[in-house]
Amino acid sequence: MRSKKTLSSIFVLLVFSFLFWKIFSDFDQVKNVNWQLSKKNSVLLLIVLLAGPFVNALSWHLYTKALGGGINLIDNIRIWTLSNASRFVPGSIWQYAGRVYMLSQKGVSKTFTSTALLLEALFNIGIAGVIVLFALRLFPLETPAFMQKSLGPLVLLTFTVLIFFTGSRIKVLEGVIKQTLKSDEIKLNKIQIRWVPAILLSVSVQFILTGLALWLVAMGLGIETQSSIFSFVGIYAASWLVGYLAFLAPSGLGIREASIAGLMSLYAPLALGSLIAILFRLATLVSEAIVVAVIFVLTRKKSP
Repeated sequence: MRSKKTLSSIFVLLVFSFLFWKIFSDFDQVKNVNWQLSKKNSVLLLIVLLAGPFVNALSWHLYTKALGGGINLIDNIRIWTLSNASRFVPGSIWQYAGRVYMLSQKGVSKTFTSTALLLEALFNIGIAGVIVLFALRLFPLETPAFMQKSLGPLVLLTFTVLIFFTGSRIKVLEGVIKQTLKSDEIKLNKIQIRWVPAILLSVSVQFILTGLALWLVAMGLGIETQSSIFSFVGIYAASWLVGYLAFLAPSGLGIREASIAGLMSLYAPLALGSLIAILFRLATLVSEAIVVAVIFVLTRKKSP
C-alpha cells in the first residue's frame, strides 16, 4: 500500500512538472493571452461549478432510490459530498469506503451501498462513453486510436451489465458475484426501472455542466473556436474516462489535466492547453471546497 502511494505521488508530480515545464518553456504563447472572462461569464462559471457537485450528489441519491433505499435526500447529499472530499487520497478508494461507512451508521447494509457504488461507476462510464462517441462523430475531437477502438465495446459492456440489474436477471449477476467472492451472504437489489430516466438525465447533466465550465475557462483565456460547447463536453468526458480508469492517479489527478491539454490541441497550443487544464482543476477544487464547507455547516447537527 505504501509503495502504491509513493508511486501515485511520484506519477502525479511528474505529470504536473511536465505541464508546468511546457507552460514556462513556451511562455511566449502564454504571456500574450487575451483574457476575455467577462463579469457575466465569471458569474456563470461560478454557478456552473457550484451546481456540479450538487447534481453529482443528486445522482447518488437516485441510485439509492432506484435500489429501493429509504435514505433521505439531505443525508445522501451530505454523505456523498463529505466522502467525495477524500478522493485525492492515494489509492482512490476512500471516497467509496467513506460512503459505505457513513451509510452503515444509518443501518444501510454494505452490500446495498456497494451495489449503489457499482451503479454509479457503470452509469458514469456508460454516459461518458456515449458523449465521447457523439463528439467524435459530430465535432472535431482527436482522441488516441486505442480510445476510439475501445469506446464502443466499453459502452456496450457497461450497459449490458446494467441490464442484469433489472428483473430476474439480477439473480444471474448475484450468482456470479457469490461464486467469485465465495460468499453466500450477498444479496443484490434490482433497479426499479422508473428511476432510470432520471438517473440518465442527472448523469448527463453532470458532464454537460463540467464541460460548460471547461468551455468558459477556455473562452476566458481567449480561445476562439466555432465549435459547439458540446465538443468541450466531449473533451471533458474523454479526459474523465482516462482519469477514472487510470487507477494509479487519485481521482485522475494529473492524468485528467494531461488529457485535457492534449485534447485541446485542435484549439490551442500545448502550453496554453496545459494552462487551461491547470486553471480548470484549480477552479473545480475551489468550488468543491466551497460546497463541502456549505454542506458541513448546514448539516453538522445531523452528524451520526
